[in-house]
Amino acid sequence: MMVKIADALLGRRQNRTNKQEYHKATFIKRQVDIKKREYSPIIIQDLNDFFVHSQNFIFASKKISYHLFLQLILSNIVLS
Repeated sequence: MMVKIADALLGRRQNRTNKQEYHKATFIKRQVDIKKREYSPIIIQDLNDFFVHSQNFIFASKKISYHLFLQLILSNIVLS
């Protein structure tokens, strides 16, 4: 949201008529860039943790479904 406002104030969507607005927009854009650089490693680490946990969950659910298949379905097929 702030980037769109900054882009509009920078004159990408309208002419730059007011220097004060232009400087305010560049300041906002710099702040957004700094925040992106600060939060990038944190976001990357969170995504890595999420994917590791989801892989572990998928692996565990596969094991559970395999054992359920062996105990419930396969035993009924062999007995009948």
